[in-house]
Formats: sequence, structure tokens, C-alpha cells
Amino acid sequence: MSFQGGVLLLLRKTGIEAAMKKYDVILPKKVFLGKDQTIFEQYAKEHIITDLNLAREVLQEIFPDDIPAFDAAMKQHAMYAFNMFCMRKPLFDSYCAWLFPVLFALEKRIDYKKRDRYQKRVFGFLSERLFNVWIYRMHLRTVERNVRFLRDDKSFRNWLWKKINF
Repeated sequence: MSFQGGVLLLLRKTGIEAAMKKYDVILPKKVFLGKDQTIFEQYAKEHIITDLNLAREVLQEIFPDDIPAFDAAMKQHAMYAFNMFCMRKPLFDSYCAWLFPVLFALEKRIDYKKRDRYQKRVFGFLSERLFNVWIYRMHLRTVERNVRFLRDDKSFRNWLWKKINF
């Protein structure tokens, strides 16, 4: 969904279908972290870096061939954020078969229950970074689309409902 020239544009089924004829994955535009900050450094600044180091260790144990992709992705200065994407089901299944064994192993090793509400979201934060690793290693045909944050109030939801249904 995006606003262009004050007009609400939705990524509709026809747009998704057309994009999927050319691309493997529809992604949000990369978030630029700054020329002096890598994905690894940004995680260290905002989160608990031992968690990301543990993710690398688990990846080494489960999918050792993916360590070069992990190391390369962590050196990048932009990342796909928000855990958002559109892809065909077989590719999604492949991603899940790769991601969830890593996350389940991490869940056994990370004591997150005593953390503040923000840092308890550790698995979401890690999965964002791991998604970048997976995209990097898969060499997929990708297209990026804008993501817009919409305010959450009743009048806006009513306005949006009218725009979508009329």
C-alpha cells in the first residue's frame, strides 16, 4: 500500500500476480542504516548482540554452508525489514524449512522471559536479519515496493474502508 500524489494505491491481487510473473519475491524497499553502520553494528546498538552471535553459531551447526552468506549479509549497510514479503508457496515453504529450525534452536538458548517488552521481541528481530541472509544466499529475482505506516485511529480506518470498498 502506498500514497502517491495524495491517492491511496494498494498492492492488489492483479499487481501481485503481474510481479510474480517476473520476480520470485516482492520485498519492502531496503532500509538504509547509514554508510558507517552495518546490519551487525545496528543490531549491536539496538539489541543484545549475543543473540545475533548465537544465531550465527546455530546456523553454523544446522546450515554450515550458509555462514558465508550470514557474514556477507551482516556487513551490508541496508536491510529488508518488517518481516514482510510476497512469494510463491514452494519458496515460502523453503524459507520456513530453513528459518524455523534456527529459531527453535535459538529459543532453547536465549533466556528472553526476563527482558523488557521490546527486547522480548528477539525472535522477530533475529528473523529480520536472517531473512536478509536467506535472500542473499538464494540469489532470487526480487522487486522492492514502498511500505507506508498508517495511523491507527477509527476515522482513518473508516476512510480506508470506504476507499477500498467503493
